[in-house]
Amino acid sequence: MGKKYYYKEEGAEKGARFSSIEELKQAIWELFKDKMSKEEFENFIKDKIVEVEE
Repeated sequence: MGKKYYYKEEGAEKGARFSSIEELKQAIWELFKDKMSKEEFENFIKDKIVEVEE
């Protein structure tokens, strides 16, 4: 079927799935844009993206 990506938070292994990493980043950035810089966000998010085959 193809790859999907989701945001992994401690204690939560499932959630909204996105068709691309960029789509995921854009959606999650909206939650964090008032809390950190874009550079901090990029470093933060890279360890929280999970790729799955569907």
